[in-house]
Amino acid sequence: GGIFLATGVLTLQDTPVQENRASVGNGGGLYVNTGAQAILTNTTFYSNTATSSGGAIGTWTGGVLTATTIILSGNRATTDGGDAY
Repeated sequence: GGIFLATGVLTLQDTPVQENRASVGNGGGLYVNTGAQAILTNTTFYSNTATSSGGAIGTWTGGVLTATTIILSGNRATTDGGDAY
């Protein structure tokens, strides 16, 4: 995928995340792992794909996602959550 956040805090503001692919697993545009935190503001996720879940955004148990004014469009996942899981 585009961003794999294993630990720590990621802040994205006014950022496009587009045309990424998770060829194995979740979160084509962004994956937030256990214990990690992503803070998104005015962020667009467009045309991302995942072979499992969360075409745009995938989170794992214990991963924290805070989103303010985001756009999810044209994202796809094979299993669950074309936009988010």
